[in-house]
This record gives sequence, structure tokens and C-alpha cells, in this order.
Amino acid sequence: MSFEIWTLYFIAILILTASPGPSSLLCMTKGVTSGIRGGLYTALGSLTAITTILTLSFTGLGIIIASSELAFNIIKYTGAAYLIYLGIQSLRSKQESYQRQSSVGKDKQSVVQHFVSGFIVGASNPKAILFFTALFPQFINPEASMLTQYISSLRRLW
Repeated sequence: MSFEIWTLYFIAILILTASPGPSSLLCMTKGVTSGIRGGLYTALGSLTAITTILTLSFTGLGIIIASSELAFNIIKYTGAAYLIYLGIQSLRSKQESYQRQSSVGKDKQSVVQHFVSGFIVGASNPKAILFFTALFPQFINPEASMLTQYISSLRRLW
């Protein structure tokens, strides 16, 4: 992967991990209500779910690349259009109201419960599958080893 492509991929992953979503909101909520330990295990569960989705998306794209260059290009350009659409929707969104909690108590959930709740929220987000399927084709080199590219993408995500 060239340095220019790596830089663009790094920026895309940075935006992905920094953008608010259900998993980010859950992790922040658990951090506030249960402390750093609850937030950390919730984030670990969410990251495990995202890695699973990433693996499924990448594996599916590998099969498509191996079978049809035309199908890969259709997915690539449709994915680019979807990413542009998401960006425009993000820029146009507005926060209408805010709610404030009166008191915050310590949550008594176990480490496993925090992890499972993070995993469930992360795995049940259908936008993640669409996002990874739209994101990967922009950075995949069909002539290069798919396994090497996959391992490289996982390393950057973690």
C-alpha cells in the first residue's frame, strides 16, 4: 500500500472511530455510570463486534474480487457514493434538544455484562456492515495479497 493510500485509509479509520454512533454513546454512558472499568469492557465488546463485522465484510469482498472485476467496481463506486451521502447527512444534521440526568449512580453490572452489551450494540448496527463494505473497496488493491491487506487493516484498527 502506497503512503498516500495509507494516509487516506488512516484518516478514514480515524473519522470512523471518532464519529459518534450507538457504540460510542453506549461506551460513554457506561463510563459515566459504571466508571472507567465498565466503559473499558463495553468498548472492548464493541471493538470485538466491529472486528467481526470488518472480517465478514472483507471476506465477502475477497470472494467478489476473485470472481468478478465488474462486480467489485460496482461495489466500489456504489460504496463511494454511499460514503459521500453519509458525509452530507452528517453535515446537515442538527441536535434539537438535550436531556439532563438528575443523578448518576454506580452501575453494578459484571465485566462480562459490560462486554456483552458492547458487543450486542456493536454487532447489531447494520450501518457498520454497509460502511465497511463501502469503505474497503476504496483501499483494496485487487492485484495484491488479500490476506496481507486484511491483516494490515486490522492492525491499524486496533
